[in-house]
Amino acid sequence: MNRDCWTINPAATSPVHLEMFEFVGALMGMAFRSGSILDVKLTSFFYRSLTGEPLDIADLRAVDAYAVQAIKDLENAKKQYDREVFNASIS
Repeated sequence: MNRDCWTINPAATSPVHLEMFEFVGALMGMAFRSGSILDVKLTSFFYRSLTGEPLDIADLRAVDAYAVQAIKDLENAKKQYDREVFNASIS
């Protein structure tokens, strides 16, 4: 799911990137106001963030299944070991 969608790089914070994001936002606003269709395939978590809806693990799974698996593995490891052993293993 979402393999053919664009996503925003959260590390893109340079002034040039911010100008680009502002331009895309203005373009989306213009399309919304004029009733035009803007055929841009963005991920579901982008649209959910844009509308203020809460995000959950399913949104991340739709984009990066490996990240979700790593999170689950860490949660399972945390349950198996006491706090000291867990913290020592990831340090």
